[in-house]
Amino acid sequence: LAALIATLKLYEPPNDPRARVPVLRMIVEGKAAIARRAARVVKALGALDGVQATLEDGVSYAGGGALPMSELPTKVIRLEVQGKSADELAATLRQANPPVIGRVFKDAVNLDLRTVPAPQTRVLIDAVRAALS
Repeated sequence: LAALIATLKLYEPPNDPRARVPVLRMIVEGKAAIARRAARVVKALGALDGVQATLEDGVSYAGGGALPMSELPTKVIRLEVQGKSADELAATLRQANPPVIGRVFKDAVNLDLRTVPAPQTRVLIDAVRAALS
């Protein structure tokens, strides 16, 4: 009961639950904000030799619970690396430190920054760079 009360207090004014509940922030974040963050990552990754990084429209899925398979419009980074299949690239990224989890779609790895907060974009870039070196 104490945990429920503490959780409900996060939603009580003047609190902004989007600032305190990460999953809520991720669900309500707009496509434009994600696109701005993703564009910086595309620029950094596209500068790597043999890497093609492009920004494309995509869909995030909220998952189960109260929002089973709810589609959220997003921008994704389509990542291709010369000499690696999408499955090989996905496996390489999963072994990065920290692991980078993407979705293999149409022969490329798609990275959705909806779940990557702005302060962690540099960590993502560094992890991909290290995994591909």
